[in-house]
Amino acid sequence: MEQILDTQTSTQKIYKDKAIWVGTFLGGPLAAGYLIAENFKAFNDPTKVKKTWIYAIFATIVVFGGVFLIPDNVKIPNQSFH
Repeated sequence: MEQILDTQTSTQKIYKDKAIWVGTFLGGPLAAGYLIAENFKAFNDPTKVKKTWIYAIFATIVVFGGVFLIPDNVKIPNQSFH
C-alpha cells in the first residue's frame, strides 16, 4: 500500500536553536519569545504562539523585578568591554 504525502515548502523563516540562543543572550527573554513565537506562527500553531508570548512577558517581568529588588549596598562588579 503506497501513501502519498503532501509536502509543502514554507516560505516563512524558521529560526534555529543557535539563533534563539544568541537572541536571548543579546536581547533577553522578550527576544527569545519573539523568535520562538515566529517559529510557532510559521508552523501555524496559534495556541503555542500565545503561550510563548505569555511566558516571555512573565519572564521579563521576573528578571526586571529581580534586578530592582537588589539592595543598594550590594557591590556588583562593573564590566568593561575593551
